[in-house]
Amino acid sequence: MTGKEAEQARSNFDIWLPLRRLLQLEESGILIALALLCLALAVASPNFRTAYNLAVVVRQASFVALVALGETLVLLLGGIDLSVGNAAGFSAIVGALMMTGLGVCRLGSSFRPPRHSGSP
Repeated sequence: MTGKEAEQARSNFDIWLPLRRLLQLEESGILIALALLCLALAVASPNFRTAYNLAVVVRQASFVALVALGETLVLLLGGIDLSVGNAAGFSAIVGALMMTGLGVCRLGSSFRPPRHSGSP
């Protein structure tokens, strides 16, 4: 490849092409809003850009990702059942009530279950 051909190949390469393609999508408005929100929170709060915060967000999103993956498999296999959201919400409420009522898991916090009136 000669110098002139290399220069022409470099001039044909557009570094902004992927960004332009992304902005042409319908969902690009949501992505832009999310990016602006993350930028505003990163500027406003010094704790936003920490590894701990990222770990918390990933941990909380992992439950939704697992449920979505399971539901995708159910839909692909033909068992059309979209009630997974109701079942997940109900099981979360029952689990939380059992944890607080029975004192099963305190998650390392200072939370104490309410004492019964007959307790000392």
